[in-house]
Amino acid sequence: AIKYAIAPRVEGGRVEIEAHVRDGRLIIRLSDDGPGCELLQRPAGSGHGVGLANTRERLRVLYGEEAQSVRIESPSGGGCRIVLELPYRTRSRP
Repeated sequence: AIKYAIAPRVEGGRVEIEAHVRDGRLIIRLSDDGPGCELLQRPAGSGHGVGLANTRERLRVLYGEEAQSVRIESPSGGGCRIVLELPYRTRSRP
């Protein structure tokens, strides 16, 4: 979001991070008001979106193929939204 949405704009921009738990899943949303998500949706190996591909691979290793989800959304008002869904686990404290 910083690299693609804010850095190229002289006037800056907005990045929002929100998280909540629903149905045993931790849902994290990263949104920006930049030009959109087209750059992130290019195929792997195109030289762009390496950070997102790296994130997907790390989450797959940690949680398995079916246990995690990474989605790219294009809100109707513009910008880009990345949604991460992971199993929500808590630890009991001693």
